[in-house]
Amino acid sequence: MRLTNLSFQEWIEHAFSREVRIQQAAWYFDPNHDWWDPKPVEAVAYLTRLFEDPARSLCWFSDDQIAQRDIVMTTLAAMNKCLALSNKSLGPRQSTKQRNHQAFGGARAYFFEGRP
Repeated sequence: MRLTNLSFQEWIEHAFSREVRIQQAAWYFDPNHDWWDPKPVEAVAYLTRLFEDPARSLCWFSDDQIAQRDIVMTTLAAMNKCLALSNKSLGPRQSTKQRNHQAFGGARAYFFEGRP
């Protein structure tokens, strides 16, 4: 099912609250899973918000739940930078780009070096 109108908290729940499967593909490889399809400006805003303070947004989830989303989050960030940040509908692009890049740089340690 295509999800287009999620609040930030609903998106966090959608992305991170899933079960972690042992010796099976993650839930997002299921053929009929729900997928988030936001407007570019919403994707940038949500990813930037998550990257600015991942500890606050993800404190409820296990390391395994976060880890199963790491590759997807990295891919989304890359797509976000290549596609959504180049979208003219984002308004003042330079400030949006700078904020997103700074937030992603700060979140890198959280996602790749471990939580405090």
